[in-house]
Amino acid sequence: MGATVIASLLGGALSWWRERSQHKAKLKEIDQQAQINQRQARAEAAGKLDHQSRDNITWEDGYLILLFTLPLLLLFFAPLLTLIWPEAGQITQAVMSGFEALKATPVAYQGAIGLIFVYVFGFRRLLHRVLDNWAGWKKRGG
Repeated sequence: MGATVIASLLGGALSWWRERSQHKAKLKEIDQQAQINQRQARAEAAGKLDHQSRDNITWEDGYLILLFTLPLLLLFFAPLLTLIWPEAGQITQAVMSGFEALKATPVAYQGAIGLIFVYVFGFRRLLHRVLDNWAGWKKRGG
């Protein structure tokens, strides 16, 4: 009789432990799915904002595009210009000097320029992904 009571108690405890473990696993699965849904919703919202940004390009946006692409164009075309205008080689030096000067700017300024770039060119989804990865890295103790 004592053995049956002990077996019954052990069986009940084992059953309770199994149910508790299954419940915890289910809660974890629900939490993971909620995080996935939240990320998808943010990505979709950011994607919609990106499309709206591209659809509503203003002269200010055009100015920023020109500002960011002009040095690149100058670096590529200056060597070709030297074929017909020898002094054009100085353009490359001037552009590179500008990039060196940008390296000396405060990190906060560089970050602000990056945020303007993200906003104007519609890279919000990328920004969300970077922030999510950074938050996960910080959570892991990085």
